[in-house]
Amino acid sequence: MSIYINKDTKVITQGITGKTGQFHTQMCAAYANGKNCFVAGVNPKKAGESIFGVPIFGSVKEAAAQTGADDERAGAHADCEQRARHGSR
Repeated sequence: MSIYINKDTKVITQGITGKTGQFHTQMCAAYANGKNCFVAGVNPKKAGESIFGVPIFGSVKEAAAQTGADDERAGAHADCEQRARHGSR
């Protein structure tokens, strides 16, 4: 299943501090619309910190409530790179 994002989509990355979460968040952010899409990361043990300028919250519920996020990535997905690159729907 694909979920398309555009320049207005607000994305939360679960596990943003892990190897996969960091990699895919960085890769997605490197493309045209990706940089501004990532508004929060989630890691209960690192709540209150930030990575890549993205604040880390203790839960998805907390992150969504404070950022108005409308999409969530578990460890971020590789296909978000293409969506971000093309500014897809």
